Amino acid sequence: MLPVLTRRDLKTLLKALRLWAIVLFFNLVGTAIFAGILQIKGVFSPEVDEALAKVAHTLLSADFMVTVVCGGSRAG
Repeated sequence: MLPVLTRRDLKTLLKALRLWAIVLFFNLVGTAIFAGILQIKGVFSPEVDEALAKVAHTLLSADFMVTVVCGGSRAG
């Protein structure tokens, strides 16, 4: 982000946007892979399954807009 603020030209902005797009894409790929692994029975112990369910419930228990604004930071 710093180069975009210091150089302030289109070429630098496009490079930063390209980097953000790559990072977002691979974050989504990693999330999909992890979600797929969660569907396999016995991959994690029952304790880990319960902990993951508790974290998910905590993150998704609020209203939609609260969850969007907080961005998952309520996991504590």
